[in-house]
Amino acid sequence: MSEEQKVRNRWIVVIGAIMIQLALGTIYSWGTLTIFVSPYLNEIREVTVYIFGVGLLSFAITMIFAGKLQQKYGPRNIAILGGILMGGGVILSAFMTTFIGLLITYGIIFGMGIGFGYVCPIASASKWFPDKKGFINGIAVAGFGAGSFIFNYVIKALANPGGLETDHPNFLSAISPNIPLMFIILGIIYLVLIIGGAMTLSNPKHPKLW
Repeated sequence: MSEEQKVRNRWIVVIGAIMIQLALGTIYSWGTLTIFVSPYLNEIREVTVYIFGVGLLSFAITMIFAGKLQQKYGPRNIAILGGILMGGGVILSAFMTTFIGLLITYGIIFGMGIGFGYVCPIASASKWFPDKKGFINGIAVAGFGAGSFIFNYVIKALANPGGLETDHPNFLSAISPNIPLMFIILGIIYLVLIIGGAMTLSNPKHPKLW
């Protein structure tokens, strides 16, 4: 492979990084998700917000170790681990009908997945672009923010396809059958985005060339 082809192919790493960050950014879709999850669990939003908080804490703690692990085992492997944890946690959430259950699956496990996945695409992409690190990191972080925006609409479409208002008398009975399937579909989407994106990640063998 020529050096020109290698330089061109480094943009594939950026595309993979964006795919991963789109999925990871959905942690900030909790504001939309809780509209449906809180009544489904028969809990008030002031209680279910702890699921989001635990997810953020799990994300932050895991990311401390993820940086070292991706250096040792490579960004691809650790990103895949993150995808399995995140997607698996969301799929397991489909079977949870209690606050504690969802706290474990969508809080701890989901958050761990984000922690393992977050650092890998940024670290990998920036190594391929030492001359444009700020620009590339900006693109990756933009993908993280865009994920929340996009999946807000996906969550609404899956949980409440009829578009009922929360004060509608049939709101809970209408959304309840949709919640488990919503989690399963979201989990599969996250798995595809993260693992698919992870397959593009690698570190350049000769970083000075770039």
